[in-house]
Amino acid sequence: MKNSSNKIDVRLESIRILRKVDEKDVFSQELVEERCQQPNVSRLDKHLLLELVNGITRHRLSLDTILSFFSKIPLKKIEPCLLYALRLGIYQMVFLDKIPHSAAVNTSVELVKNLIRRPDAARFANAILRAVDRTIKNKYSVDYENVNPQKLLYKKENVWCEFHDPIFPDPGKNLTSYIAKNYSHPEWLIKRWLIRYGKDKTIEICKANNYIPTLSLRINQNKTSINEFASLLEQKGILARVIDNNALIVNKSVVSDIPGFSDGLFSVQDITSMKVGTFLIAETSTAGAITLLDMCAAPGGKTTHIAEIIQNKGSIYALDISLKRLHRVKENCQRLGIKNITIICGDASEGKIPFRCKFDRVLADVPCSNTGVL
Repeated sequence: MKNSSNKIDVRLESIRILRKVDEKDVFSQELVEERCQQPNVSRLDKHLLLELVNGITRHRLSLDTILSFFSKIPLKKIEPCLLYALRLGIYQMVFLDKIPHSAAVNTSVELVKNLIRRPDAARFANAILRAVDRTIKNKYSVDYENVNPQKLLYKKENVWCEFHDPIFPDPGKNLTSYIAKNYSHPEWLIKRWLIRYGKDKTIEICKANNYIPTLSLRINQNKTSINEFASLLEQKGILARVIDNNALIVNKSVVSDIPGFSDGLFSVQDITSMKVGTFLIAETSTAGAITLLDMCAAPGGKTTHIAEIIQNKGSIYALDISLKRLHRVKENCQRLGIKNITIICGDASEGKIPFRCKFDRVLADVPCSNTGVL
């Protein structure tokens, strides 16, 4: 019989991860996956942890807008653990269907009691969350055209959360602020998009960015084939849709639920990102002999893909400014069985590239290319 005392507190774990993301140079996905690989994390806990961490990250500005409406204390002055617990409670009430509001309030207040251990902090959390609970009129409103837009929060296509109070900015007076806070995007970015694309296109971009993506896998064809891997998934009861000869999409959200990761059979990579490696190598008939530089390599998705395409031949130099993130490149190379990548820590932003050799290809996929991707 399993010892249930070792069972993790998913909500507490989500707060720890969210705080670590804010305070350190780490990605939430990496922390979630690391935690999900622990033996005391059940399948349901894995999915709830991923939902809470990604959901609160994705809708953070909207959650803070709701919180600011009811809090007399500026958010910058609220203790971090208390702030995360409030976001957690509000997210569950607004966006999750299967968790009762009472449970969302009570569990968040209990977290505050355990993390801060001051009665006034718990009372504050209880008051704010119950005020939010009271203002939620309809979590599944579809009649949004006849409702004051300040009382609506977009959730998904044709579904809004309707509030009794006008929580969001008036779009007639400040369209930039309204879109930013309702669709949880930074105002500077909304301002740029409004100038470039106009209102309707900007809102469509925001909706697309907030859409929960599918999990796409790049198959390591040096270790398996797309058909062999699809067959392995089928044996494990995992539904998969083949995209091309080295990529498929699965119905799982947690990588640790998928067989073959530690054996290097696949990598998690967005379908569009996979096209970069294919494009770079497609132009040459001597792909195996190329020398390539990836100037912003970490965590190594595109770098390792190129290495797989040229079947460990040629030479690839993986350059990145972050030594910590380059450790991920090294780990991925070891897992995937890649031996033709040289890892170097350096800053290429001012032309300080520590190489004298000539390169057949140079890849500079700068961070802004992932704008809007979670």
